[in-house]
Order: sequence, then structure tokens, then C-alpha cells
Amino acid sequence: MDTKDRAEIYRILSQLFFYPEDDFFEKLSDIEDAVVDILRKNYDSEELVNRFSDAIDELRELPPEEFQAEHTRLFVNSFPTLPCPPYESAYREMLLMGDYTEEVAKYYSLYGLEIPEDLPDHISYELDFMRFLLEEEDEKLAKEFFEEHILQWVPDFIKDLKNESRLKFYKFVADFLADFLEKEKEVFNVGEDY
Repeated sequence: MDTKDRAEIYRILSQLFFYPEDDFFEKLSDIEDAVVDILRKNYDSEELVNRFSDAIDELRELPPEEFQAEHTRLFVNSFPTLPCPPYESAYREMLLMGDYTEEVAKYYSLYGLEIPEDLPDHISYELDFMRFLLEEEDEKLAKEFFEEHILQWVPDFIKDLKNESRLKFYKFVADFLADFLEKEKEVFNVGEDY
């Protein structure tokens, strides 16, 4: 998998964790085409393509409000506890806006990137930062950020997402992200197996 494809996968994954605004549903076919293209190009698995297509079909059958409600339940607001807080500080410090939030923001500032104050350690922004670093060809900083941040909490987030999601869509996204992280560990030569 070349650097351009890796960056594109980070971009796609980053987008899939944002709140699905109404225009998300208008772009569903484009999203499906982009993910299927990436899967066919970089994975030798029609099973993955079929699983993603099934997940998209499920979304097409749902009223948009149900998908939005599932996103809110998983990532934004759920009583009594949030099943999958999409923030590094929530996993590593058991609080929001902790030290890791500040640490991640410092990485972004190295390139003068501005992220909403309350979201620096949100999964979408961390994945998009990886995309940015690959596009900037800063493999050294990408490896450092991947090892010191992504690998420190995203695997636990993935497990929670697989266990908690009621939709095939988020279960697929969790599996896709998990598989991609394994490939990235090989590229960067990091992680417990290295």
C-alpha cells in the first residue's frame, strides 16, 4: 500500500466518525464508491467489500434520525455512561480535556493547524492528522504520533465500538480501522509484535 492510499484511508476513516449531518445521506453513494475503491485496491477481500455494502444497505433502509441517534448514543451523549467516547483523554485519563488533549494540540501546532478547542484528541482529528502528516511526507512525526497516541487508545476504542454498536456500519468501520492499524504497525515497525 503506497503512502497516497494510506493517507486516503486515514481521510475516509476520519470522516466516518463525524456526526452524520443530513448531507451525509446525500453523499452515501459517493462514500460507498470511495471505500469500495480503496478496499478493492488495497485488500484482497471481497468479503470486506460485501460487508461494507451490507452496512451501507442497512443505512439506506434506516431513517436518517435513527443513524444520527446511534451516533449520538455511541459518541456524544448516553445515560448513564458513554459507550465509546471518541477522545484519547477519555481512554487514557478517564476524563475529557486532560493532559493528552493538550499534548495532541501541541502536535497540531507544529504545523500551525487549528482544531476546535474542545476536539483536539477526537478520533476524527487524530486520524486526519495522520493523513496530513503522510501528505506532508513527514513519516518521522507520523510514526511518533501513531506510536505515542493512536496505538495508546484507539485499539480499546475499537473494541468498545465493536461491542456497543447496534449497526453493521459502525461494526464494519471498527473492523476496517483495526485491520488498517495492524497494517500501519508493520509499515512503522512499531507495536507489541515488533
